[in-house]
Amino acid sequence: MTSVSGLDAYEASAEEEAVFAECRAAQEAGEEISDGCARTIASWFQEIGPSATFATTGAIPDTTDVWRSCFWLGDRSLYRELSGPMKLAADALGTYLVRAGRRGPVPGWSNLWVQP
Repeated sequence: MTSVSGLDAYEASAEEEAVFAECRAAQEAGEEISDGCARTIASWFQEIGPSATFATTGAIPDTTDVWRSCFWLGDRSLYRELSGPMKLAADALGTYLVRAGRRGPVPGWSNLWVQP
């Protein structure tokens, strides 16, 4: 069981566990998370704008804007409030975005999701 929110009573879902496992494995191997994992993470935090564009189409209009759209609310960072596993997922998404760079919509993106 992974304590996502820092509360002992919270049990991470199978989807969350799959994301955390992939993020840990990618970090240990010095590799990138999959497109499906990146899409899943972004879908958890998407808002209107760049994060929604990325989560729904795979397009990255600007790497920083997509990440900030997920983890900032106005001028307040939500990142500091995340648990360790969620911070790892946020970091993995940020690295994914930087390495992927700006791009248009990705064909078949809507079919991608983390695999438990």
